Amino acid sequence: MRVIDGDEDVAAEMLAAVWPEARAELLMLSENATFRVVGGPRPAVLRVHRAGYQSRDTVGSELDWLAALASVSGLSVVEPLVVDGIRILSTVDGAGRERLGVLFAELDGEPVDVTGFAGGHFGELGRIAAQLHEHVAGWRRPPGFARFSWGLEETLGVSARWGDWRRGPGMTPGLRQTVERAGELVARRLSDFGTGPDRYGLIHADLRASNLMPGAHGFTVIDFDDCGFGWYLYDFAASVSFVETDPELGDWAQAWLDGYRSVLALSSAQAELLPTLVMLRRLQLTAWLGGHDHAAEAADAGFASGTAELASRYVALDAGRLW
Repeated sequence: MRVIDGDEDVAAEMLAAVWPEARAELLMLSENATFRVVGGPRPAVLRVHRAGYQSRDTVGSELDWLAALASVSGLSVVEPLVVDGIRILSTVDGAGRERLGVLFAELDGEPVDVTGFAGGHFGELGRIAAQLHEHVAGWRRPPGFARFSWGLEETLGVSARWGDWRRGPGMTPGLRQTVERAGELVARRLSDFGTGPDRYGLIHADLRASNLMPGAHGFTVIDFDDCGFGWYLYDFAASVSFVETDPELGDWAQAWLDGYRSVLALSSAQAELLPTLVMLRRLQLTAWLGGHDHAAEAADAGFASGTAELASRYVALDAGRLW
């Protein structure tokens, strides 16, 4: 696996400041670099943030939310570690950029394999999403809380956080023309739906199989790095990331809704927005792949054509449906 920006050296320097006896072994390279910490005082994982993606304030706000979620009954989230009063590690890389890192308690086992995901899993994901949203509705965020947004401008605008889907790998002029119509419909429907407090707020934003760790008492949710302000039901769209063309998509959506409604009421008008948010997420992922050729998902040479297939269905089925 390729290591970019000297992440191994950055991880080693961060650990040297708190656990000099420990060493870092690369686990995964995606948005950030994730390392298993070996030889430290306790099992841990180190997340090294990509330069410029987060700030101290946004990382600190993520940790504030995790601390608050730790007290929610029936919900298990990853535990950030504080060492000698330090919760955000930092160093300067070879390019003179400040790099940030966070230590988390290591969990036994491996993340859920999406190929083994079934309706029951999506029901549990829906329940977890509703628990997170229920907590947010009653939580008073601390002063200075700062997370980015996943609104229309940040996802489809000219300065979208993950870039322009039109420049995604494999996105030919013909495919772009097909997908453009879907993007226009997505923007129109979400604009009409609005961002009222009953439908838009703080979300995990990447609540999918690879961010669930199974245990004896259910799943533990990890990787809140993309948490921010968006449509609550975007958390379903994230749960089907990279598998949106699967024929079981409609069944997964129903299972997720059933799980969600076991915790929170949800109107049919909101539920009907799920296909639009799935299409939105797919457009984002198409853009994301353009800047992450090191990610495992970038190996899918047919992703752009899959996006066009989804877009055609979205436009054709009653102006904004996928199932």
